[in-house]
Amino acid sequence: MPQTFMDRVRRLQSYLRTRTCQQSPEPLGTFVIDGHAVGQLTPRVMSVFRHDPVLAQYLKETKQNTFRLIAPSTPYARAHALDKVTLRLEALGMTQQRRNEKLDILTEEGLTIAQAERSVFRTLGLSTRVVRLIAITPDGRFWLQRRSPNKPIGPGLWDNLAAGIMSEGETPLTSMIRELHEEAGIDANIQILKPLPSLDFNCQCLVPEGWMQERTASFLLTVPSEVTPTNLDGEADSFACFTIHQLLDLVEANRLMPEAARLLITGIITRCF
Repeated sequence: MPQTFMDRVRRLQSYLRTRTCQQSPEPLGTFVIDGHAVGQLTPRVMSVFRHDPVLAQYLKETKQNTFRLIAPSTPYARAHALDKVTLRLEALGMTQQRRNEKLDILTEEGLTIAQAERSVFRTLGLSTRVVRLIAITPDGRFWLQRRSPNKPIGPGLWDNLAAGIMSEGETPLTSMIRELHEEAGIDANIQILKPLPSLDFNCQCLVPEGWMQERTASFLLTVPSEVTPTNLDGEADSFACFTIHQLLDLVEANRLMPEAARLLITGIITRCF
């Protein structure tokens, strides 16, 4: 039986869900701050926690595979302890490259409990919050950006027109507005940026530093025909518009960031634009 368009789209959706939401091959531990489980730890990270004398000053294994940050329940004390843990893990080569950017650490209920340097989030298995934009033209094509060849993750791949990690104190909307300006040179009016909460999703997978967890907030923007994206921060190499069939070709060729592809494919299925 010939494959229909929607058969193709649903097959890609299943593939992308599997690719972006993986299970750990080994049991993960728990990272706790002030009684809240906020991170998941790989066996390699837990082994370092157990044997490093510097980290032992700030981390305690309260029960098997559960590590608590040792700090009084004050924002300053937590920040000081997390900074010390981050510096030690950086010295051991166990983090991403430092960005000098703080991100909020959230509880399962969405309460901001602390902040930490972005570079340590994957090592501690902390959840980052990400914003992603579906950008369409008035005639129904999709704007994408090609990631800079200097990006440490996905260099040269196509991506959403604007996407990025939410910084300390940002809301999804303020973060999306900032990313859209920095990456595409577009100053969007709040009224024309449409949140798509039904398309929000979580990602998780094993990475070299530890365990990656992301919560994605999704937005839609129709880019006026007279507007041409222009990158301002060096994150994007170029921009192009793609038809829906060209978009599927990119996904099948693994030339589109999997998280971006998952959002776009889900948007096509739900007909949100």
